[in-house]
Amino acid sequence: MIKACSIHTYHITTLIHGKQFHLHDLQNHVSFYRIDKQLQNLFLQKKIIYLQSKIEQQICSDLPNAFWKRKQHVIDLSYEGTFSEKYIPIKARPIQMNADLK
Repeated sequence: MIKACSIHTYHITTLIHGKQFHLHDLQNHVSFYRIDKQLQNLFLQKKIIYLQSKIEQQICSDLPNAFWKRKQHVIDLSYEGTFSEKYIPIKARPIQMNADLK
């Protein structure tokens, strides 16, 4: 009898935890649905665009490459007085390195 009651209690607690998880999942779904509905509001879209442009103007004025794609990069050699872009080797033959050079 005690074993049957403990098994029954275990199943009830498992069922309660499953229902709590399902309820939490439904709450998240409702929350995401509300956010999606709010984002479709034109006033909110205009406000987001305004905020984005303001951030880009203020941050990009100090950091011009702040919103570039990740694979791009900037090389700045302005500290070299004789630097000229036409002297940058674009294509060069590979040089074999021996153990002493490494």
